[in-house]
Amino acid sequence: MAIKILTASLSMLCVVSSLVFAGEDIGLDELLSKMEARDKNINSVQFDFRQEIEYTLTGEKQESDGSVSFQKPDKIVIRQEQPVAQSIITDGSKVWVYTPSYNQVITDNWNKWIKSSAVPASLLNFGNDMNELKKNYSFAYAGVEENSYKLLLSPRNGGEWQLELWIDTATYVPLRTRLSGDTVAVTTRTENYQINPALSRTMFTFKPPKGTEVLHLP
Repeated sequence: MAIKILTASLSMLCVVSSLVFAGEDIGLDELLSKMEARDKNINSVQFDFRQEIEYTLTGEKQESDGSVSFQKPDKIVIRQEQPVAQSIITDGSKVWVYTPSYNQVITDNWNKWIKSSAVPASLLNFGNDMNELKKNYSFAYAGVEENSYKLLLSPRNGGEWQLELWIDTATYVPLRTRLSGDTVAVTTRTENYQINPALSRTMFTFKPPKGTEVLHLP
């Protein structure tokens, strides 16, 4: 059964000797220092998103929207509103994918499940810290676009997914991402981005409603 779900970084590393920002040069060390300082002060984020999924072979497009709550290091809640209401909840170990219209919950190991779920993976790039990003990606700087630094990220493990990222030049908040593979491209835009909102610990676990079909993936 195909699960059409949504899926995004709090901090990003640029490989570039210098950047032009507000009329003055910013060296790489200064830029990274500012990004790392901000990253150290972030424990959680919350934002709304709009997403377009384009299947490059057919030209078919799908749109979705919803919200994301992220508690470092690995607790996440994704609420999709359109086109189908769906919740993805993980405590960092186990994941629950709840689709009310199907009256169904799918449970799996989070690390195993996310590797085969590229669309939500694009949202996770909004929550990873710099150490995690530097471990998984190599980076190139692609210039300034509409008050954003544009970054090109390539996976170090030789995976097929390429990531373009647009970071606000004033706040370093991620504004947009585009995750591209051989047959699909996922573009995500954020709205109402909040840093360190108060998040309840209980929101990162899930108890299936009575009568809901529960499927445990092997």
